[in-house]
Amino acid sequence: MKGNIIASVLGFVAVGTIGAYGVVSIVQDTNVVTPSILNVESASLHLEVSAEALWATENNSFSTVTDTQGLMNDEWRMPNLSLVAGQTHQLVFTIKNKSNSATSIEIRGLAYDSEITSETNYRFRTWVEAEKNTVVEDVEYITESHKNYKYDYLASMETLTITVNYQLVSENLPIMPITQNITMGFNIVLPGDES
Repeated sequence: MKGNIIASVLGFVAVGTIGAYGVVSIVQDTNVVTPSILNVESASLHLEVSAEALWATENNSFSTVTDTQGLMNDEWRMPNLSLVAGQTHQLVFTIKNKSNSATSIEIRGLAYDSEITSETNYRFRTWVEAEKNTVVEDVEYITESHKNYKYDYLASMETLTITVNYQLVSENLPIMPITQNITMGFNIVLPGDES
């Protein structure tokens, strides 16, 4: 009798443990942007680029600068982002153009809702804000038809802050893990090419 009770308790514990693991796995796999990799590409420019993932406390920052050999560091594996309803999560880039030439900046590979059913029916959304001298100059939403963000003209010796915002809009529609591979590219803007 005592053996049956112990076996029953162990059975309940085992089933409960497996069930709890399954629930945790499901919860952890939903609404996650992973893996996130930042690649920085540079033209012949002297740049200083830094980034900070404001949703994380570990491995949450990156910086690089060009020297005679090119960029000191050109890749960063960002921490996973678990989207939470009601919260906006931010990835903040600071770009200092230390060269004598102006540059354009293009960011490709940002996560967005690829199964969006209309421009107003998102599961999650991503938008980019560009700020210079504490003034927000540009706001753009990332969608299937507008996947890349481009800032046309950062003058010599200017600094630009680009904030990528991620927001979960609907908890009722599951979002499978999303891969985000960001590439930030720079191109020299010749005099007369500025917008």
